[in-house]
Amino acid sequence: MYTDGDLDELVDREAVYEIDLPQRSFSEVYADVNRAKPGKKARFRNAKYLSKLRECRDFLVALKHGHVSDHHLREVLSTSDFPILFGDVMDTRLLNQYAATTPTWSQYAQRGTVVDFRPSRLIALDGLQSPLYPSSKKVELETVKYDNDLDETAYTTQVEVYEKGIAYNWRMLVNRRGDFLARLPSFLARGAQRTEEKFASDLYMGAGGPDATFFSVGNANLVTGNPALSVAALKTALNTMYAHTDAGGDPIMIDGVVLVVPPLLQLTAQEVLKAYALETTPGSTSATAVFMGVPWISKFKPATNWYQPIVDVSANRHTTWYLFADPNANRPGMEVTFLSGYEQPSLWQKAPNTQRLGGSVDPIMGDFQDMSIHQKIIHIIGGTLIDPKAAVVSNGSGS
Repeated sequence: MYTDGDLDELVDREAVYEIDLPQRSFSEVYADVNRAKPGKKARFRNAKYLSKLRECRDFLVALKHGHVSDHHLREVLSTSDFPILFGDVMDTRLLNQYAATTPTWSQYAQRGTVVDFRPSRLIALDGLQSPLYPSSKKVELETVKYDNDLDETAYTTQVEVYEKGIAYNWRMLVNRRGDFLARLPSFLARGAQRTEEKFASDLYMGAGGPDATFFSVGNANLVTGNPALSVAALKTALNTMYAHTDAGGDPIMIDGVVLVVPPLLQLTAQEVLKAYALETTPGSTSATAVFMGVPWISKFKPATNWYQPIVDVSANRHTTWYLFADPNANRPGMEVTFLSGYEQPSLWQKAPNTQRLGGSVDPIMGDFQDMSIHQKIIHIIGGTLIDPKAAVVSNGSGS
């Protein structure tokens, strides 16, 4: 490899050449110089070759004195992590992010909390709620009739830690990319929000469609015929829920229902829930006919689950729809559980361990070994399916 002195000597020996050549990159010139072998004197008489040498020498001198242009520094400033964002020193702007999907799970699932990471049990107690009997029907001298027929059903939920982190070097801050890096925590926060929605979706559906254990013939929560979403189908589904009774054989009153649909059924759901019926009276003419709203349609509250076709990849992922009893007014069909004191996602940063001699710790210098800054977000979440009588489903296939 040639030294700076060699380059100067070679260029000076052929100073008469002043050829106006297109600017070549340093990497090309550097490669050419390294390919040169002693004894090949003819190359030193080549004007193009000497122009390359001159450019290489000028670059090294400019680099030594800090006069290198932005164009030549692109490769020096690039990183493998962000080749576009940090690989160019031109003016750069970040585009807006995709609009965040609105979480809907809290509309149809109960929100619960636990105090630690151990399994937590939820108990459903049934019985002793049947109608009373008349005292006059008792046998003479018989004491009060006792009913100890109580049923209990246990459900187990357990939370665990979900996390994601990012690390970047302090050089990125120095390279005037602080505004971009300031957005990273908001990206992590959106990821935590999506974790909740996807976790809730995973509870009641899977790759093959609705959870086959929870939604089954035995639980009587499959809409007969799997009809496509329509006013008539909603009536059938609601009647399926109304047909359920509790453990004592008494009716269950459903007050408020949430209609959960995938994105491609969102518009259909809006049309169905604003449906009108043509009302006429005997002998009336078309001029006196009026449209009346379907009276019971107001019982339904729509919710679009944007993760449904992501979790459910079956053939019916775009047509499957669910009804859930309002968890705030009824026994819930499912619960999403959080750790007490950590109900919201939390952002954390690794404490820096770099300081100047005789000075304090500088937070932007990060880790002593590689000057990296580490950030992460954690979210503690769990959940379980609860009462199959609080939900029904149709895959919309019509069969």
